Amino acid sequence: MISVTEGAATELQALLEANDAPPGHGVKLVPDGTGSLGMTIAAPLEGDEVVRRGEAPLLIVDSSITSFLDGTVLDVQPVEGAGRQGVHFTLQRPEAES
Repeated sequence: MISVTEGAATELQALLEANDAPPGHGVKLVPDGTGSLGMTIAAPLEGDEVVRRGEAPLLIVDSSITSFLDGTVLDVQPVEGAGRQGVHFTLQRPEAES
């Protein structure tokens, strides 16, 4: 299962609010066809992994990539450029314990 830091959860919630996401929708991680991941706002489908905030979906992982992302942590890093501030989402695997 994927984990979401509190900072990432806050930013995901802000994305949903800024895009007027309908009830039952969350930010969904999907394969983009080039070996990378994309984000979209969608409702979860059968087999998708769902991280909830309260009762509502917050992060949805497409069923085709759930095993690939198992054990990762979604976090955010601040980004500044061209006079604007924003965030960059990152996926990290926890260090293996000895």
